[in-house]
Amino acid sequence: MIRTSRVLLNRGGYESTLTSIAVNPAKFSQQKQASELRFVFLEGCAAVGKSTVCSRLSKMGFSTRLENFVSLCSKYPQYDPAGSCMSLKWTSGLLKSIEQYQEQFARDPSSIRHGLVFFDRSFLTPYVYRRDASSNDRNAHLLDMMKEVTKIIPSKIVYCHTELDIIKLRLSQRYMVAAVDEERSIRQKLGEVDDAFIVQTLARYEELEQCSWFSIRLNTTDTRQATSMLLDNLGIQFTLPFLSMTQPAADATPSNLQQTGS
Repeated sequence: MIRTSRVLLNRGGYESTLTSIAVNPAKFSQQKQASELRFVFLEGCAAVGKSTVCSRLSKMGFSTRLENFVSLCSKYPQYDPAGSCMSLKWTSGLLKSIEQYQEQFARDPSSIRHGLVFFDRSFLTPYVYRRDASSNDRNAHLLDMMKEVTKIIPSKIVYCHTELDIIKLRLSQRYMVAAVDEERSIRQKLGEVDDAFIVQTLARYEELEQCSWFSIRLNTTDTRQATSMLLDNLGIQFTLPFLSMTQPAADATPSNLQQTGS
């Protein structure tokens, strides 16, 4: 079911038409055998815990694709990390990965555990992280790409979230432990130390949630518990020892997962 909503953006005082997609949770019910390929896209602000959840899932034998945007920026220093060229390069890489997983599953379904592939971010990321507030219409194709992928492959888009103070703490820690000055410079250009841009990014994710783009709202304050709850939502049985990893700074919360009304 596809519908269109008109929302008032919280910053800048402008309106934008966003195409929303209601993902049917029933697509995943009673889906325990790898009879079809399924994608799960983890979305949310930087340092919210998406990569950590994906790392846990990878240790459990699931197919995962990490974002690796900073590494990509290091590989192509001629492009501005926050510019259109890097955005296009990353988006093209994501599309290529989607196609490769389709080809892999067609050759050997057993090579992808439970037929599930977890993605650290989606085509929604470059839409959310656009720098020009007036570029909404120019970036609408990213929403169209996401919508098209979910039509081709049964997919869930998960909105990972935690408290703003926790996000800022994790971003600060990440910046301080950056191995080289080049990485710090890239993270600066991406707005990871810009409080105003972080708040703006969170507001844009909330706008997408209001338009029903997300089928799950996952609290990632405790990424170990979040991983458990996500797999439970997907109907996957797991063993707790596999989830043992270093926990990012934050306290656990009793309620991590909310199924949206999409």
